[in-house]
This record gives sequence, C-alpha cells and structure tokens, in this order.
Amino acid sequence: MNQKFLQYIEQEKLILNGEKVLIAVSGGKDSMVMVHLFKANNIPYGIAHINHSTRNGESDIDAKFVKDFADAHNVEYYEMVFDPSFSNTSNFQAKARSRRYEWLKTIAEANGYAAIATGHHQNDNIETFIMGLLRSAGTRGLSGIAPRKELLIRPLLFATREEINEYQEEHNIEYREDSSNTSHKYLRNKVRHTVLKVLKQIDELAVKKMNESIRLIADSNDLLEYFIEQENSIVKKENQLCIIDLKALKCIPAASTFLWFKINEYGFTKSDINDMLDSSRSGATFESTNYKATIDRDKIVIEDINKVQQQVEGICIEIHEAGTVNLDENSLVKITIADHLEFGKKDNEEYLGFNANPLPLKLRKRKSGDTFKPLGMKGKNQKIKDFIVNNKLSLEEKNKLWLLVDQKDEIISVIPHRISDAFKVTPESKFIIKLEYLKHK
Repeated sequence: MNQKFLQYIEQEKLILNGEKVLIAVSGGKDSMVMVHLFKANNIPYGIAHINHSTRNGESDIDAKFVKDFADAHNVEYYEMVFDPSFSNTSNFQAKARSRRYEWLKTIAEANGYAAIATGHHQNDNIETFIMGLLRSAGTRGLSGIAPRKELLIRPLLFATREEINEYQEEHNIEYREDSSNTSHKYLRNKVRHTVLKVLKQIDELAVKKMNESIRLIADSNDLLEYFIEQENSIVKKENQLCIIDLKALKCIPAASTFLWFKINEYGFTKSDINDMLDSSRSGATFESTNYKATIDRDKIVIEDINKVQQQVEGICIEIHEAGTVNLDENSLVKITIADHLEFGKKDNEEYLGFNANPLPLKLRKRKSGDTFKPLGMKGKNQKIKDFIVNNKLSLEEKNKLWLLVDQKDEIISVIPHRISDAFKVTPESKFIIKLEYLKHK
C-alpha cells in the first residue's frame, strides 16, 4: 500500500518535493493511517483537528487523542472547537463542512502549507456517487470526489476501506472509533451499511469497478464541459448581462443540459432551466438568489439583481448648462438652448417648453413609483413601468432608459422615447430646450 500511495501522489501531482501538507485528522482510522503514511515517507506535515463538541463528550476525547499524538511526535497542531449549540442548527452537516474548509484554508495559507489532505478513499467515492444518483445528479454530480480541488487533496482515493483496514492492522495504528458512524441517522451511513454492503455481496470487486466507472464519468464530464465552453455563439456575455439566443438553443440536442452547464454559476436549478425553455411568454422572469432571468422575445437575458438595483436607483447626473452628457459607452444626450421650435424635427430630437430657465436639471435612472404623462396622453399620469410594457420595450431598451427631471424631480422626458405632455412647447413657453439623443461615433 505504501508504494501505491507514493505512485498515486505522483500520478495526480498532489504533492511536490518539499511541500508541507496540513492533514485534517479526526482521529479515526482513515486519517490516522494517512498520517502514518506521511510520516513513513518523510513528507512534511502538520495536523489540524476539528472538535464538533458533539456525542456527549466523545469529541473532546477525540481531540485529546489527536493532540497527544501530535505532541508525542513533535508535529505542529491546530484545533478548531465548535460551539456546542451549533450542532442544533438546521442543515448542520453542510454548514459544518463549509466552516471546516474555511478554517483549514485559513490555517494552511497563514502557515505555509501547500495543500490540505483529507482521508477520503474509494468507498467514500462510491457513497458520494450513490447519494448523487438519489439526488438525480448529472455528470458533474456523478463525477465523485476529485483527487484535488483547490487546496484540498485526497491521497487515499486509490485505496478501498479493506486495504486501509489491512494497513492499520499490519502497523498496529491506534485510532478512535466515531460512534456516529454506525448510526442510520445520516444518508451516507445508510448507503454505507445497506446499499454498499449489498453491492459487495453481488460482486466483491464492486468498489474497484464502480470507481473505474466514476473516473470515466468524470473524464466524460470534463470533456463535455470543455466543448460546451468553446461554444460561444448561443450564450454571450456583454455589458454585465448574459444573453441567450433561444431560437439557436432550441435547435441543439439536450438543450436544457447545455444551458445548465452554461448558466449554473448563476444559481438557477435544472427545474428553472426547463421552465425557461418551456416558457413562450415574453416578460416571464425567473430568479435565483442573486440573479434574474427574463424571457425577452427570442432571448433569455440574465442580470445581477443587486447591480441592476444599484443602476436603477443609484445614478444621477446634474446638468447645470447646455452641452452633451454621456449616458453610457454607446450613447449621449445633447442639450441646446433654442430660440424657437423647428418644424420637421428628426426622430432623435425633442423640444421642451418652460415658463422660465429650468436649469439645473437632472438625469437619473428610474425608480419604483415613477409616473409621468406621455405626450398626447389624456387623463391620469402613467407609471413608467406601464409605459415600458405598453410600448413593448425590450429588456435591453428598458435598461437603457434615462429620465430627465426638474428640480422638483418631476419627469420631463423618458429618454429616448417620449417627453412629458406637461413640458411640450406651447405659445406660452418662454424658454425652449432642444434635446438630441445621439450615438457615439
């Protein structure tokens, strides 16, 4: 097993000569065997232990066992102790896993460790695979435990539980038995003690064979992701937006799988993606924690909710005199003091009438509750939101809207679409402003 250990480290390029590794040691058989292998091969290492403060004091005994070992062998030792109440929080295992990694990463980076080693082996890999099947995981979720992921390395992934047991017995390695490992409270334990047991009864080489299949799935997934990443005509990222060509997308096989690989980073589920593809209603929206996807005619547009909110409510430009103002990287607005209203105005021009010099004015983005009376409209003011819907503005057009407002924050013009009826030029107008919407050359 020692030779296989060294071969696997070299094969997967897990540890380079002279690198120091932080080993996550629970005190259980797997981690203590790993420590023995590191020590036997003179690989520099330190020990990190997480005391979860659980199992009626058993975890404290585990912590003492690991610390005593580190002290006896003059090894650097680090310990994290969870508050006892933390074990009562919802989704304890997932939250504890996240906390463990963040702490281990902090310790490793602060103390010059090149990697963090955990004691996962082939049986753990099978358990993870089966749990993925029960979650309807795709190829990524069925790719098992990676030999390396960021700082984390798994030097025992070449070995089965039986091989680890043999090595422990051969070298008489002391360890602590975690009583929770026999409990059927957790899904992993149920898989370990029932499903995996039956599989090994069917074929004693089941663990080895299934690990070979998992490796093939992982390789296939890597290949799939590589080629999907090369395809950039259907999904494009521009101006902080992700824009998906729906027509082109629906022409390829397994469109939902393709789209999931492209946009899962935005937090949308497979169910969300299927609903997006099934939706034919322009304007339909889907939200993840931080992103919103909108069906916009023949496109899906994904935008960052927080950035959009900042854009909508956070930008304001003051205008103190005539001149040009950049609206964005593609467009600008030109304000000119006019003597009279010119007939035959161009489509990108508007004239505004006032009783007195209205300067300074402001250009801002829309905010909730904004209303104005579109030129030619009779009756009540119209919400900007309704104006957008009634004029069938695309999401891109909606995001490019600017509002010209007076000192009382009354909307003068929705640029570049319509001025307010309250600011049209009349015979009584004493001050006229010419508004031009232009594109950058």
